[in-house]
Amino acid sequence: MKIIKIGRSNTNNCVFSNSTVSSIHAELILDDTGEKWILKDLNSTNGTFVNGKKIMGNVPVTANDVIRFGSETTSLTEIVSKGNKTKIKTVLPGINRKTIGKNISCDIKFTQDDVSREHAVIYKTETGAIVIEDRGSTNGTYVNGIKITSKELLPGDKVTITRNYSLDWESIYRVNEIKPQPKIRWDKVAAVFVICIFLIGGGIFGYNIIKEAKELPPEEIYAMYKKSVVFIYNQYTFKVTVGNYDLNDIVSSFPNNYYIDGKGELQAGVAGSSGTGFFVSSDGRIATNKHVVSLMGYENAIANYIKSTLSNLLVDKYGSQAFPVVNAMDVQYVQSISIAMNDAHLGSEKDLLPCTILKVSDNNNLDVAVIQLNTKETPTSVTQLIDLNNLTDDKHLSMGKKLYTIGFPKGLEWALTQQGIQATNESGTVNQTVNEFLYGHNINVTHGASGSPVFDTKGRFAGIIVSGQEFQTVSPSGKIQSIPAQHNQAIKPYPAANFIKNVY
Repeated sequence: MKIIKIGRSNTNNCVFSNSTVSSIHAELILDDTGEKWILKDLNSTNGTFVNGKKIMGNVPVTANDVIRFGSETTSLTEIVSKGNKTKIKTVLPGINRKTIGKNISCDIKFTQDDVSREHAVIYKTETGAIVIEDRGSTNGTYVNGIKITSKELLPGDKVTITRNYSLDWESIYRVNEIKPQPKIRWDKVAAVFVICIFLIGGGIFGYNIIKEAKELPPEEIYAMYKKSVVFIYNQYTFKVTVGNYDLNDIVSSFPNNYYIDGKGELQAGVAGSSGTGFFVSSDGRIATNKHVVSLMGYENAIANYIKSTLSNLLVDKYGSQAFPVVNAMDVQYVQSISIAMNDAHLGSEKDLLPCTILKVSDNNNLDVAVIQLNTKETPTSVTQLIDLNNLTDDKHLSMGKKLYTIGFPKGLEWALTQQGIQATNESGTVNQTVNEFLYGHNINVTHGASGSPVFDTKGRFAGIIVSGQEFQTVSPSGKIQSIPAQHNQAIKPYPAANFIKNVY
């Protein structure tokens, strides 16, 4: 059996650079007979299609089939040709080079599962500078929390292999350095030591007093983070096809696109919803609520409900003549997610910036998702990312503690101004402890505020608003029903930050 891995990452056998292709998108499998190719989608963001139809599970393919990954159209012949190309191993650069990874041959070994076999390399240049380079690892190499491909290191820089494992790089090149040992004047050492203890002790005491007392006014918190907060627009529909045709091409009285409204009723057309998100990295990653960018995992169930409802309507109207259409009917969830920056002027949907979903939580109690701009670059106007390492503590989430949030409650209804769209700043206090994921508050929020970051009075990250949006589920009887929003709750900072930081 032969397997060809397909995706945008260089770790695949067959690589496509198209941004709609996921990093690990699909795989092509040659069965044990050596005669049959099987194509399998690997939970890609934008889907895998054979002859225009989105595939689910394993699908046989031939040289005559038209294959598409996202918007990248290809063929079996091209995939096999790409997959058979031998990759040229590049010569590693530098002087006194150290390879880093899980491979037994690496100079610096990490045994953890999320470290790649050859993860990174660190070396000296001819000028004596220290450089670290990522070797196309799966989970990245980070310097001071920022993912890098190559970076010259400066004293004090913090290097982590993936986001989780520190690399003490400064000690690597000091081990063999021999420096002349000066004559020690112990009397001076003792005097300096006493002075340092006095200064450090007093400094720490003074710093703790200042730190503990330092609180920021709401206008300063707003000015600090308003550029980091974005308006999210989610358009979605369930597209109905019959074979290679749209439903409307076969039955002119039935539209192609449907959604379920807030009353659980079937409606024709495209639905739209809005929410808030916030930048958490320099590569365009945005955190928000799961329910802002998805139907909470009920997409397939709702698609089956729509198919069942339409099938019954067709049979009621056309009798047994509708059976061929019903049997060939397919319903697929289709969505488009985009954002607008704070201060942006919106004239049309063309002014929105398209995004891709990276990951949504598989736990509906942890209503968190991460999306990413298709450009994979955070706009230069964002000067202050939301720091997920600077979290409020439990003391500042106790009853009565003050909180602030920045977002887009009421969507564009409140946000549109002559200066462009403007996020609003709301405040309130903690008033309830709900469970391990949520706490209650009395901040005045409505739909559209979902996904807004919450801050304590020191500007530290204090969680994510989960209010303002109903989402749909399917009852045991098969009926679509809406779940009302929890308008006065927020996700706690630690579970939110842990989920977001572990999205690669």
